[in-house]
Amino acid sequence: MRLFVLILPLLLTACAAPAPVITPEPEEPEETGPAFTALRLQGEVIAGDEGTVMQGVQAVRGVFAGPVETLFALSTGDSTHLYSTSAPEAPVYGVAGDAVFTVAWAADGTSAGVGHYLPAGEASQGRERMGAGDILVYAAGAVSRVGCSASRAVLAWSSDGGLLVRNTDNLYVVDRDGCDTRATVDARRMLRLTVSPNARHLAFVHRELEYDRASRSYVADSTFRLTDLDGGNPKTIVSFRYRPERLAWRPDGLELAFDVQASDDAGRAISIFDVASGTTAFLHPPASDRDEWAPHWSPDAARIAYYRGSEPADRAIWVRTFSSSFPEGLPDSEGAEIAAWVDADALMYFSAEGALRVYDFRTRQTTDLGPADAVIEARRR
Repeated sequence: MRLFVLILPLLLTACAAPAPVITPEPEEPEETGPAFTALRLQGEVIAGDEGTVMQGVQAVRGVFAGPVETLFALSTGDSTHLYSTSAPEAPVYGVAGDAVFTVAWAADGTSAGVGHYLPAGEASQGRERMGAGDILVYAAGAVSRVGCSASRAVLAWSSDGGLLVRNTDNLYVVDRDGCDTRATVDARRMLRLTVSPNARHLAFVHRELEYDRASRSYVADSTFRLTDLDGGNPKTIVSFRYRPERLAWRPDGLELAFDVQASDDAGRAISIFDVASGTTAFLHPPASDRDEWAPHWSPDAARIAYYRGSEPADRAIWVRTFSSSFPEGLPDSEGAEIAAWVDADALMYFSAEGALRVYDFRTRQTTDLGPADAVIEARRR
């Protein structure tokens, strides 16, 4: 027993001996930078995080974001080329002249219908005449012809693989391979035509000549209408006396937002049409002291960004989050122009001074990305 008592303190003393201190080497500080990055045009230069991507660009003629990549059209003055953000160093396709490109993505983002044409003036008031062009399919970084002889623009890629294409006077639902026609729609009275993101509906201003017995003459009358993709099941959304403008589809195609002149003594107000029920409701009640216009849905449809002020110039950016009862104004956004949503929680816009900025609803911080004339793509780091 005594031996045990004597040995135990020795063991405890040995166990309690201090261990040697090892000082770790200091870690290299992590690189910090803006919370967002953008591929943008400034002057004649397209640049991103890695510096200049290309030079000699006259204008961005279209940006077409898909689930996987973004296609964009650039004009050099004497030609127009289509590029992909997956490999922006070389064009996917090009045509001579200052052409108009249209793109409609398949739901999975692996392919897209592409149309292009040269503008050829007006066919009638507010309706463009389409000159020479073609219909293509983009997939795996390359394009191939569909085989359409008359159509010039692609408006939608339906879930069954069909394409909605058009020329100056008509819309066609066609097969993706071979361009066999499934349906034809007269588009001569369709103005401001837009297609729902789920490729199920068309929304447009329908122009009609009505006979006025009092004046014994025909006068123009317009209504804001909704139809199926093939032109069937027409519905009147609102009379044109309310002057509906700036149609914006909810990303899932279930609702359509636009702004209207509700009455003579009220400013413009944003209205939302429910496709399933056929009902319309105001985002906020019309006010006599301000306008609200130009709705922009967030990707998850949880928010709508819009302008508040006096249309068109005296404005600031406001956002309504549907889980909240009150809208909020973006700080220092007077005179700004909405560009696009970066993601469900970040809105990109151009300041009145021409700087590209992103407001982050997660952090309530604004990131300034510098001067830009146009933006092709932006993302969170």
